Amino acid sequence: MAQPDRAQYIDNILSDFAVAHFQSRNNFAALQMFPSVPVTKESAKYNIFTRDDLMRDEMQRRANGGESAGGGFSVSNDSYNCDVFALHKLVTERDRKNWNLPGITIEEAATQYLVQQALIRMERQFASDFMGTGVWGTDLTGIASGTPSASQFVRWDNQADSDPVTDIDNAKLVVNAATGFTPNALCVDLATYMALRRHPLIIDRVTGGSTSSNPAVVSRQALATVFELEKIVVSSAAYATNVEGETVATARAVGKNALLAYVPAQASLVEPAAGMTFLWDAAGSGNDITIYSIDDPHKGVGTVKHEIEMAWDNKVTSSVLGYFFSGTVS
Repeated sequence: MAQPDRAQYIDNILSDFAVAHFQSRNNFAALQMFPSVPVTKESAKYNIFTRDDLMRDEMQRRANGGESAGGGFSVSNDSYNCDVFALHKLVTERDRKNWNLPGITIEEAATQYLVQQALIRMERQFASDFMGTGVWGTDLTGIASGTPSASQFVRWDNQADSDPVTDIDNAKLVVNAATGFTPNALCVDLATYMALRRHPLIIDRVTGGSTSSNPAVVSRQALATVFELEKIVVSSAAYATNVEGETVATARAVGKNALLAYVPAQASLVEPAAGMTFLWDAAGSGNDITIYSIDDPHKGVGTVKHEIEMAWDNKVTSSVLGYFFSGTVS
C-alpha cells in the first residue's frame, strides 16, 4: 500500500509528554550539606569564640576559704560578603502565541529554567568553595594501590586493598582530637557513592539475613549507619560545559572527592559548623530565591522579562571541623 504523503499532515504536540532535562533539587548538595543563615545585610561580621580558650582545662583545686582559679575566653570576628547572581529569560507575545504544550505555560517553563540555572550555579560554587584541597584542616589524596603515606589513602574503588570504614573512622579521630566534635556528615559525588555501595567491607556489614530473593540493599541510610553518620549527601548534578551553539559537552558539578564534616542541624550562636551558607534576601521578598516578572514593551508589545536573583556566600566557618579526601575513585 502506498504511504500517504506526510506533507499533507501536521504533527500535533503531545499535551501530556515532553522531554525536559530539569534536574531534581535532590541532585544538588549545595542545598543539603551545610546550614543556611538568612541575613539582612549584603555583608557583615560575625563573632568567633577562640577554640583554644574553650578547650583548655583550667579548673584547679580550691583551698578551704581560698579564691577560685580565674579563666576566660576571647572573641574575634570574621565577615561574609554575599555575591549577587541573576539571570533573565524573555517571553514575547509571539512566543506565547506559538506555545503548544497545554500541561505547562511558557511562563512556568521559563521559571523552571531559571530555577534550574540557579541550582547549577549554586552547586558549582559549592564545589569550588568547599569540595577542594587546601580548604579544610586535613587533606588526604587517593592512590590506586600500594601502601599509603600519612597524607594518602587507597581509593575506594580498589575493593581488595581499600578500607573506607577505617579511613572514615581515622578522620573522625583527627577532627575530634582537634575540636571535641565528631564529624556527622559526609558529602560525596555520585561515582564515589556508587563505589562505596559496592565495597565488600560495607556490604558485609549490611547483609544480615539477606538471600538471593531478598538481597541486601546498601541504601544511603544504610551507608550512613555503617559509617555512624547522621547523613550522607550525594551530589549527582551535572552541567553543560560548552557555550550555546557548540557540541554538547557535560561534566559533573562535584568531582570525585569526599568531605567529612561536623554539621549541626541548624545554625546556632553556641554550636560550631564546618561551613555555612549566608543567604541575603536582597529584594526583601522573604524568599531565598527571588523571581521577578517585568514588562519589557520596548522588546515588543506583551514582552515580559522573567528574572531570577540570588545572593549568597559559602563560608568555611571552622576548617578544623572538616576532613577532605581527594580522588576517592579512579
